[in-house]
Amino acid sequence: MVSASRNPLRLSILQPKIQTNTVLLLVDTYHQHPKVKIFGTCFGHQIINQSLFAHTGGLYVTKNPRGWELGVHEITINPKFASCFPRQLKSSAAAAARASSSPRIQLQLSHQDTVIVTQSTQLPSECVEVGSSALCGMQGMYVPNRVLTLQAHPEFDRAVNGACISEIVGTSWPLEETREYLRMADRDDDAALMEEVVMEFLLQAPTP
Repeated sequence: MVSASRNPLRLSILQPKIQTNTVLLLVDTYHQHPKVKIFGTCFGHQIINQSLFAHTGGLYVTKNPRGWELGVHEITINPKFASCFPRQLKSSAAAAARASSSPRIQLQLSHQDTVIVTQSTQLPSECVEVGSSALCGMQGMYVPNRVLTLQAHPEFDRAVNGACISEIVGTSWPLEETREYLRMADRDDDAALMEEVVMEFLLQAPTP
């Protein structure tokens, strides 16, 4: 399990010193220990994808040209990913209430770095993208029984993300912009739904 960065302003996947040991560990685990599952959120999502799949030429990690994604945002779930977790994502009250062919859920986010998929056909065939939001086109990656990454923070509630946002913006951002981000963090979300997805992933039987 690779968690979020303690401080996204100071700890970024784009810093070379961050990558070496973690990348080697992730690559070794993925290829040499097939029964070990790999899960990560935010920074974890970024470094797992960078470590395991960037060499294919199908994706890379960079600063999001659209800027920070802070607070609760709507994520459109990839139908293929939803079909992997039908109990949570295809028949969920959240999906039904939004009456969409692609389930849409609300989750807390707090990031500036992002994974960008350039050539999905170059990624391993077993890779399934989780979904996208208006500000971030790649909200997670799933490899059945092996890997699950999420750009969002299902482990955050409004108070935790509000505190993170306050730390990020400090006193240098315009007051009205700061208030808007804090207001967005104070929205209701579907964290419990995504937590169920994570638990089901962790409980899946390893591939023989």
